[in-house]
Amino acid sequence: MQLPSFRGTLRADSGGGGTPMRLNGLYAIAAVAMITVATSATAQTVDAARPSSLVAALQEGGYKAALDTDGSGDPRIKSAASGANFSIYFYGCTANTNCKSIQFSTSYTVKPKLTLQKINEWNAKNRFAQAYLDQDGDPVIQFDVVLQNGAPSRLFLASVERWTTAMGAFQTFIGW
Repeated sequence: MQLPSFRGTLRADSGGGGTPMRLNGLYAIAAVAMITVATSATAQTVDAARPSSLVAALQEGGYKAALDTDGSGDPRIKSAASGANFSIYFYGCTANTNCKSIQFSTSYTVKPKLTLQKINEWNAKNRFAQAYLDQDGDPVIQFDVVLQNGAPSRLFLASVERWTTAMGAFQTFIGW
C-alpha cells in the first residue's frame, strides 16, 4: 500500500521553543485511517464456534481442509501434513454447535509396538503435543487449542505450524 505524499503544512510548536514541526494534519489522519482499514481487513479471526472459519484459514495457509462431523455429530476437519493425515476435533460444543476448543489428532501404526515408557519419554520432553497409546497399542499424538471468542487467523496458523512440526518430530521419534 502506498501512503499519500505529505504536501502543505500545518505548523506546530515542538514544545521546546525550538524549530516548529511541519506536518500535514489531514494527510496524517488519512494515512492512519487507511492503515487501520487495511489492517482490519487482513486481520481475520477464527473461532471454534465457526468451523468454516478454520477451514478457510487452513486453506489460505496452503493446507487441504474438509469439514465433516465426528461420531457424535460435532464438527471435524480432515487435513494432512508431514506425510500423514490428521483430524481437528471440536470440543465444548452445545448440541453440536457453538464449540469452545479444538484438538489436532493423529495416530500411527508402527512395528514393533511402542512401550508406555517410550511414550512417557516423549511427553516428558514435549509440552504442547502430548501422546498416548490407544486400545490397539498404536501411538496417538494430540494438540489442544482454545478458540472460544475467536483468535486472529495468523495466531491459529502459528498453532497449525507448531502442530505440524510436532507431527514431524513425533514421526521421527517413533520411527515412522
